[in-house]
Amino acid sequence: MALLGVWFAVNLGVIFFARELASLTLVGWPIPFYMAAQGTTLIYLLIVGGYAYAVNRLEQEAGTIEDREDGHDIE
Repeated sequence: MALLGVWFAVNLGVIFFARELASLTLVGWPIPFYMAAQGTTLIYLLIVGGYAYAVNRLEQEAGTIEDREDGHDIE
């Protein structure tokens, strides 16, 4: 739910507050332009990575993934 909340806040926040954020710049570009062009994509990748990490940890706790001696997981 936290990752879904971050996704929602990023999508809604950048669009809803675009006029107010236009006065802020990041490396010479207005923040709404930067977020639309690159920032949201990077945040989405972080959300997917966080989700994969959380699911992997839950699977290890549930015992569905066994650790091998060489450090690789078995499915």
